[in-house]
Amino acid sequence: MSLCPNARGEVLQLVMSLENSDVVQVKRAIHSLGQLGSSASASIPALREMLRSDDPYVQVHSALALWRIEQNAKDVVPVLVRQLGQDDAAVCSFAAAALGEIGSHSNDVLPALHAILEEQDGYARLHVAEALARSEHWKPHAARVLLDCL
Repeated sequence: MSLCPNARGEVLQLVMSLENSDVVQVKRAIHSLGQLGSSASASIPALREMLRSDDPYVQVHSALALWRIEQNAKDVVPVLVRQLGQDDAAVCSFAAAALGEIGSHSNDVLPALHAILEEQDGYARLHVAEALARSEHWKPHAARVLLDCL
């Protein structure tokens, strides 16, 4: 793949899988790249390209993989915050869980996460509360939401 000329071995195979027409296979490849962590750094250009996918799940998977590989929230947090606004509760929940893993509580993230707490979907609220619980300011509110989810 021309985007990742330094990819070799398993990383190369996974990068090549990103061109698959089967979205499930693409998501698996992205997830696997993220699991490899920094050893998959040669895949970063392809993963950045996947952030522009039409599929919101591919975008969230790509953002999370990029976080796991390079530990740089700057490029991935906006993608995840945008997905918090999806009508699909599963996408919203997945994005919230990814933000929770990242633990980035920038000025853009906290209000977006807090707005989701008013949603009816329990999974989205649960993941958002988990993310907010990492912030001292939001911890009491997150605790109440977590108790409500029980």
